[in-house]
Amino acid sequence: MALAVDRFGLLFAELSENLASFQECLALVGSVYVARKALNAALHLCTAIRTYALPSIKGGNVDLCSAYGPWAVVTGSTHGIGKAFAQELASFGLNIVILSLGNEDCQKMAAFLEKMFNVRTVAVSVDFNEGKPVFEQIRQHIKDKEIGILVNNVGVMYDYPQYFLDVPYEKLWQLIHVNVAAATMMTHMILPQMVERNI
Repeated sequence: MALAVDRFGLLFAELSENLASFQECLALVGSVYVARKALNAALHLCTAIRTYALPSIKGGNVDLCSAYGPWAVVTGSTHGIGKAFAQELASFGLNIVILSLGNEDCQKMAAFLEKMFNVRTVAVSVDFNEGKPVFEQIRQHIKDKEIGILVNNVGVMYDYPQYFLDVPYEKLWQLIHVNVAAATMMTHMILPQMVERNI
């Protein structure tokens, strides 16, 4: 049966009756979406409270020395993030083994940590790009230390963005020695004593 409609209001009323169930479906989908977003926001809020608020209420000062041992090793610790790690760990009373490039920078960092936080330091100037011989030098400096924290921070990057095939051969080896081998060998060197002390 054909229906001729000459007014928009009548057409709208007719379509509204037919689309009422479709609108209910859309309302249900919208409600589920809003409920999901609200639950997600509530979970993020709970995580933030548990992570940031509760530790300060409980007395968030953890005795890292008792929990892990009196020494921490931080690679690349004279600049940037590594420097911040070394300072933060020293602020908790940990003695710091500074492993970084440049003897003068290492000595300055050691003097700063000792003066500012009244901790002991061992400054070892190393170039992780030199490969295997560096790790024996480090081993000699840390062999009598009870190390509980290792921060593998040292790293290098390309001098500027470039295609992989355009990266010089020497730079690729530097990336491997500093970014991969350093973290692997430092962990291999220090982890056994951590496992032995069950930390």
